[in-house]
Amino acid sequence: MNLRKAVFALLVSVGLVLCAPTLMHAEQKPLGISRQDLTLAHYNHRAWRLVDGAPPDIWALAQAPDGFLWLGSGSGIYRFDGLVFEEIRLRSGQFPSSNATALLIAPDGAVWIGYFTGEISRLHDGRMTNFSHSDSVVEQLAQDRDGSIWAARSGTHGGLFHFDGKRWKRIGKQQGVSGGTAYSVLVARDGTVVVATESQVLMRRPHGVRFEVVGNSRGVSRLAEAPDGKIWVSGDVRRTTRAAGMPGFAVVPGSASPTDRADRMIFSHDGSLWQTNFGGGVARIGRLSSPGAAPMIERFMPEDGLTSPVAVPVLEDREGNIWIGTNVGLNRLRPVSAVTVLKVGEDSARTFRLTAANDGIVYVASGRMLYRVVPEGDLELLRKLPEPVGFLEADGQDLVIGQGNSIVRLAKGSIVRPRYPPAPSEIVSWGADAQGQIWITADNFGGYRLSPGGWVAASLADQKLAGRFVFSHTVTKSSDWLYAQDHLLRRVGPLFETVTTKGPGIGHITIVSEGRSGPLVGGELGLARLGRSHFQTISAAREPALRGISGILQTPDCEVWINGVRGLLRTTCDDLKIAFDDPGKRLRYKQFSAADGLPGVAQQNGNGSTLTRGGDGRIWIANNLGVAWIDPARTITNRLPPPVQIRKLEANGRIFADVDRVELPAGTRDVRIAYVAPSLAASERIIFRYKLVGVDRDWVEAGTRRDAFYANLPAGKWQFQVIAANNDGVWNKQGDSLSISIAPQYYETTWFRLLCIVLVLATVWLLYNWRVRQHRSHARDLAEAQLGERERIARELHDTLLQGVQGLMLRFQAATNAMSPGSREHVLAERALERADDLIIQARDRVRGLRARERSGELVSLMEELAAQYRSDGLSVSISFQDRLEPLAPELAEQVLAIVAEALANILHHAQASEVTIEIDRGRTHQTVVITDDGIGFPIEVIADSGRAGHFGIQGMMERANAFGGWLRIENSAELGARVVLGIRLSPFKG
Repeated sequence: MNLRKAVFALLVSVGLVLCAPTLMHAEQKPLGISRQDLTLAHYNHRAWRLVDGAPPDIWALAQAPDGFLWLGSGSGIYRFDGLVFEEIRLRSGQFPSSNATALLIAPDGAVWIGYFTGEISRLHDGRMTNFSHSDSVVEQLAQDRDGSIWAARSGTHGGLFHFDGKRWKRIGKQQGVSGGTAYSVLVARDGTVVVATESQVLMRRPHGVRFEVVGNSRGVSRLAEAPDGKIWVSGDVRRTTRAAGMPGFAVVPGSASPTDRADRMIFSHDGSLWQTNFGGGVARIGRLSSPGAAPMIERFMPEDGLTSPVAVPVLEDREGNIWIGTNVGLNRLRPVSAVTVLKVGEDSARTFRLTAANDGIVYVASGRMLYRVVPEGDLELLRKLPEPVGFLEADGQDLVIGQGNSIVRLAKGSIVRPRYPPAPSEIVSWGADAQGQIWITADNFGGYRLSPGGWVAASLADQKLAGRFVFSHTVTKSSDWLYAQDHLLRRVGPLFETVTTKGPGIGHITIVSEGRSGPLVGGELGLARLGRSHFQTISAAREPALRGISGILQTPDCEVWINGVRGLLRTTCDDLKIAFDDPGKRLRYKQFSAADGLPGVAQQNGNGSTLTRGGDGRIWIANNLGVAWIDPARTITNRLPPPVQIRKLEANGRIFADVDRVELPAGTRDVRIAYVAPSLAASERIIFRYKLVGVDRDWVEAGTRRDAFYANLPAGKWQFQVIAANNDGVWNKQGDSLSISIAPQYYETTWFRLLCIVLVLATVWLLYNWRVRQHRSHARDLAEAQLGERERIARELHDTLLQGVQGLMLRFQAATNAMSPGSREHVLAERALERADDLIIQARDRVRGLRARERSGELVSLMEELAAQYRSDGLSVSISFQDRLEPLAPELAEQVLAIVAEALANILHHAQASEVTIEIDRGRTHQTVVITDDGIGFPIEVIADSGRAGHFGIQGMMERANAFGGWLRIENSAELGARVVLGIRLSPFKG
């Protein structure tokens, strides 16, 4: 490319001398803008230079179906999403050259690349196919309606080539094309193929076989098709007689000049021709299709922001942006709503004043310069004043201007100085009320009214507020309001009174506007509306765009414009009412900023409003870097939803790119998902929402962030979804999605969870059995201790009491033998000895009962032995039981048997019963022994007191039951007799 660069440099140097004057800056001259014509002033310029990541030597541009902008450069192939440049790297194979000069992206997504060295490549679905051809430069590629590809090549072995799906074939004389260089080729919408060679311009009609010569050319010529279907050619071209009858072919005016000859050119959707010139820079030619109208030529040069005079490719994307590539960067011209007509410069101060007269003329003042804009007209310098303008107000069709501490009036083009007395200080605001009374605000002194005796300070109900107020006259056209800091006063009769006890809560008040939305009060920290008795507020914390408000404009059709440090807002009366009435609702608005053509943000150092409306309906805005206007009838709205694409997923150091499904190994916890939405109009203002189904309950508001992070993500199958909205809030609700599958660790599998459940259950069962054994062991130890104590008592009774009684009985027997047989004393002694024998027998039986018998847990057999003893005493005892009874521990069985024996003894001696029934039953957690008799029952007081005073039988039974964890209930039967119910616990955990 060295030769081409040298030619460019030479032509640029010539062009800088010969080319027409460039577009003048607004602060130097009027722009000459007509509302019916789009001009370069309607475009916002943005540049990406080498330091921003842009590649050098950009020779070709193309937009893919997915919205990405592709760049062919001297350092390789790149694609751009509006923010980031990404070099295209092949997974396999390689590019034949790093110097790409032509790009074509087919509808199926295939990317055709032409190189400076003559090769052509096809990249599709990650597969690269290279076609060799040397000693020529691929100038341009075009696709026919049948899908075949045309290539224009320049150089020794150049010419027109056609790819039929298998190979490239040169188009020669047999098809009407002579050999030599071809500079440009295009396929018109009707299927006509047009080619420009170094000597001819040729056309082949749809379904035709041969090319026809429609023009003769000398040197480089380029082709472009206008929206109306006409083919335009730039260069030193003369139409042939054959082309005379072809109205669809025309030559760009003035393009025969070497400096104005197009290197590349296109038509935008509005019918304007854009071309990069060999002489340097970019030219925009309008009105080419307007009959009888002279072409309107504008130039965009380095002094206007173009990154370099060496500009080659030019492209209009599907959102209407114009892209221009140069040798040191990429440029975008985006159509915007605002037109800047005045900027801070040598003749302009940093503060701008605005007002509109009754005849619709808008006046603009900056420093000592006074400008005027008539309806449907352009900004023009009216005059230069002797002193800087302190304020600017309209009074009918006249203009009132502040000049220090005095006032001048512009009436019918002449300056008149009224005979007002000097004010206490510089006058910063002026107004006339409905009665014609004139009011001013003197800087640092407060409000004054004009009286026959001079300026009189405004009467304030609260004199502590004096000296701090300015009038809101600029908007209200009256002096009924005073405001400063956070106080708002309204005139009631001769006094100004605070409107409410509680202020609006928006910081320092900066502007008041009256209109169909009511009195609106703007401040540093929000917007308020004054009701009958209180303020309604939308704070900047709730709506950040309402910060630093310095202008409010209410139009007759109920639109409301608000100018603040976050940009210009356009809303409606209805939307404001909704937001004021419901603090939970967001204010609906359209926002305009510097990206939409505004010069900076709302200026904060003026006392008047930064908004006004001209007679033609245009809204005029004073910002900190200049003055602009917006026509509400032709604001630019991007209605194309941005295409959303998930670019890659990162996990465990691996990157998965351009996939719809990702399967991640076990142990993956943290993932990062990157996504884009290549809307090239204003990518920095695209906002996103995403959601991981099953993790996020609702959409996550990501703002402009372009990646999502998830930490500690469990194993499973997940669906990630992302949607986006463009710079004007148009949502792509379908978006893109990605399926994510994370394999489980062994401890996250179903079989492992089941195994854990089994182990837990087994552990519970083991603990249960251990607790049962522990309980039984405790009961056994207690019973053994009791039995041991009983055996000790039995031994003591046997070895002491019974042996002693036996000895005494022997002595009594000896004494009895000494008595006279048959005597009364002998008979009494014999009877006493017989009674003593009975007592000894009973005592021995008691001792035998205290002794530990053979250990057995079979309760039924023990009961049968006990019942047999009482049957011998004349008590009828019957036993009933279930087939399956759980054997009891021998110690527990002894305690149960002792309770039953005590109950039977009580029945035998006290109940006067003839029959006794013992029922043994087993439940899930208890065994019960129910003893029922047909006797006289228990006295009421015995049941109530759980025994008889001085007797311990029933009390002992209850103590024994409590000792082994059972329970005892004594009750009288409903008909006859009594019931004793003994409960025996089988489990220590239940019951």
